[in-house]
Order: sequence, then C-alpha cells, then structure tokens
Amino acid sequence: MFTYVQIFRPNEETFNGYAAFEFGEGILSLAFMTGLSKTVRVKIPLAEISNLSEDPDIKNQIEFDYDGKHFVFLNSGYGVSNFLKENLIAAFA
Repeated sequence: MFTYVQIFRPNEETFNGYAAFEFGEGILSLAFMTGLSKTVRVKIPLAEISNLSEDPDIKNQIEFDYDGKHFVFLNSGYGVSNFLKENLIAAFA
C-alpha cells in the first residue's frame, strides 16, 4: 500500500513524500522513491517503535518514533490508515 509520510530528524531537513509499505514477520517495511530508479528501503522492527499515537485533531494521522526519528503517516487513500493502524496496534497487543 502507499501512503504519505513525513520523517522529522533532529538538526536535519524533514522528509516529505510517498512510501510503499508492508508488514511481515514483525517488521514494517517502507520503500521511498527518490528518483527515476532509486528506491530507499527502511525496515523498522515493530518492537522498537515508541510513542505510537493517533492525532485526535487530524483524522487518520498516525505517528511514532523510531531510531531518533519521528514518523508521521497521513491518510492518503481509502482504508490505508486503517490498515496501518490495525497492524501497528496488533503489534503492541
């Protein structure tokens, strides 16, 4: 699935862009297109995510911290944020 992601890193420029994501074996995999053919892949162990939350003021915005970065996932399509939220919550159940 695809979603819009912002990644905030201290003392660095904020990343804004679309990412393909999938869940498997306790890992959230993200793939970001950074050019015509270059894909940057990030694998996030679900057990290492902290501060998982949903913004009550912005519908379907999911946030968490990982490896010194703050990830914000914004709703970008039907069912995308629900799929993301359900899988993240399941990992913490």
